[in-house]
Amino acid sequence: MGCSTTATTWKAIFKRRAVAIALAVAAVAAILALPFWLVFLIPSLPVCLAVWFLGRKRVQWNKLDFLVLLAPYLAWMALGFVPNIPKSLSNAAVELFCLGLAVDLAPVIRLILPKGWNGKIIAATLLTLACAVAVGIYFTVPCLPE
Repeated sequence: MGCSTTATTWKAIFKRRAVAIALAVAAVAAILALPFWLVFLIPSLPVCLAVWFLGRKRVQWNKLDFLVLLAPYLAWMALGFVPNIPKSLSNAAVELFCLGLAVDLAPVIRLILPKGWNGKIIAATLLTLACAVAVGIYFTVPCLPE
């Protein structure tokens, strides 16, 4: 009995340590890319916060709903490592601003949909669509002059 408890304790410690390391790496990456994330947040954060606050009694928001402020941005940033697609800093400003405006639709749609629908499925679908919009914006906007 003691052996399985010890093994369970070590598994719990390892999981926590892995999560802490992942969060530290994400924090460092976010700090390095913070100026770009702010361009994304300027149009998206006010609308998202207003909808989340005003809709808190109608909708049970979950973690996936709040990831809409991070996941599309990370999807867009990951595409920056794709070779043979020239982009400039002007692209970053324009594309991230447009992506921020598009992300505003996810909480609004979530608020409009009927209450009886499964919230986790809706949130996951909207998060996936927001990431798909990020990919679409990245590939449709040509290289802009600086």
